[in-house]
Amino acid sequence: MALKEWEPYLSGTKEPFDIYSDHKNLTHFMTTQDLNKRHENWMIFLSKFNFKIHHIKGKENIQADILSRRGDYDIKVPKRRMQMLQPTEEGTLQLCEILKKPTPELLAQFRNSYDSDELKEVRQLEGRSKDQLLYHGKIYVPREQQKQFVKEFHEDPLHGHQGIFKTTKRLQEKYDFPELRKTVEQVVKDCNVCNKAKAARHKPYGLLQPTEIPDKAWNTIAWDFITGLPLSKDPVTGVQYDGVWVIVDRLTKYGYFLPFKGNATAEQLAYAFVRHYLDKHGIPKRIISDRDKLFTSKFGTSFFKQIGAKLKFSTAYHPQTDGQTERLNQTLEQYLRSYVNYQQDNWVELLPLAQVAYNTSVNEDMGISPHTAVYGRNAETQRPEQPLGKTPKITSVAPRAETMVSEIKTIQTRLRTELQFLQQRMA
Repeated sequence: MALKEWEPYLSGTKEPFDIYSDHKNLTHFMTTQDLNKRHENWMIFLSKFNFKIHHIKGKENIQADILSRRGDYDIKVPKRRMQMLQPTEEGTLQLCEILKKPTPELLAQFRNSYDSDELKEVRQLEGRSKDQLLYHGKIYVPREQQKQFVKEFHEDPLHGHQGIFKTTKRLQEKYDFPELRKTVEQVVKDCNVCNKAKAARHKPYGLLQPTEIPDKAWNTIAWDFITGLPLSKDPVTGVQYDGVWVIVDRLTKYGYFLPFKGNATAEQLAYAFVRHYLDKHGIPKRIISDRDKLFTSKFGTSFFKQIGAKLKFSTAYHPQTDGQTERLNQTLEQYLRSYVNYQQDNWVELLPLAQVAYNTSVNEDMGISPHTAVYGRNAETQRPEQPLGKTPKITSVAPRAETMVSEIKTIQTRLRTELQFLQQRMA
C-alpha cells in the first residue's frame, strides 16, 4: 500500500531505498521461485522499484504502528480493579474510606485559613467547635477554600453529581458560609461531568394523569427496567448483568437499584422480588409496571395474584404513565454515566452507592429525603465528627423507639397531604 501511494516518487529511482517490516518472510519475497498468480502480480508491480527489505521486530516498530492505527478507534486499555471497601485493623470491611469529604488535609487548611479570613473580621462568628469556626451553627468554610470544598463534595460518589438544590441541602446539614447556594450553582454549572451526563428536564409532552396516592409506605410500588447496558460483573458472585431493576415506593420515593439479567425468566424475577423486597416490606397492595412479557406471562400474573398484589400496567409505548419511575431511571443513568469507568463494566459495583446517594438526598416535592420518610432520620453520608469507636452511651431504648415510630407515622401522614396538594395543582 505504501509503494502504491508513493509510486510517482519511488518508481525507477537509481538509488535504492530501504523498507522496514515486521513480516520477516517479505525479506525473501523477491528471490522466491515458486509463485502463485497473486504473487506474480505483486512481483510485476514491485519490479518498478529499487529497494531492499529489512526485518524489524514488531515491538520495535512503534512509529509504523502509530501511523497505521485510526485515531477514532478505541485501543485496549488494561483493566484496573480497585477495592472499594478497605479492611480495618479488626479485619472487617468499612465503607468509611469513601465518605471522607472533606479530607483531613482540607480540614487542616480550614484551620490555617481562619485567621486570615475576611468574615472573621467583618461579621460575628459563633465560636469554635473542635477547632472549627461556626456559622449559623454549622462548620464555617473559609472563603479561599469554599469553591474547592464544594467541588469535592459535589463529585463524591455518595453525593452523585446531583443538582443545585440537592447538593445545597446536603452541604447545609453540617456546613455553611455566605452565598453557599451561589457557589454551588457555579460549581454545578461548570461541572463537565454533569454537562455531559444529565438528561433534559423540559416538561414531558402530552398530559400526565396523576395516579392514586397510597395510604401508607410500601402499599403501592412501581418498577421498571433499564436494559441494554454493557455487561458488568458482580465482584462477589461473578455473575454478569446487563440491566437494572428499579423499584420505588410511591409515597416515600424510596428506591432500590438491583442488577438484572435481560434474559431472566419470570420465575427468577419472582425469586428476586421475594429475596430483595418481600422480606423487608411485606406484600404491596398495588404494583405499577410496564407491559413486559415477564409480567404478562401466565406465571407472572399467577404469582402476583397468589401473593395478593394487584398489577397495574402502564399504557403501551407511553412510559409517562409511570412518570415517577421514569424520572428515577434518568437519575440513575445520570449517576452511572458520571462514575462508570472507561470500559463501562463496573456499573454493578456503583449501584449500592447510587442507591445511597438517591435515598439520602432531599426530594424537592417532599422537602425531606426518602430515607428520612421511611426511617424517621437520614443516613450519615459525611464523615462523622466524632472519632470512630466512641459511641455515645444509650440510657434508654424503648421510649426512643416509641418516639421514632410516632415520628415516622407523622412524616408519612404529612407526605400524603403534600402529595394530594401537588396532585390538585396538576389537575
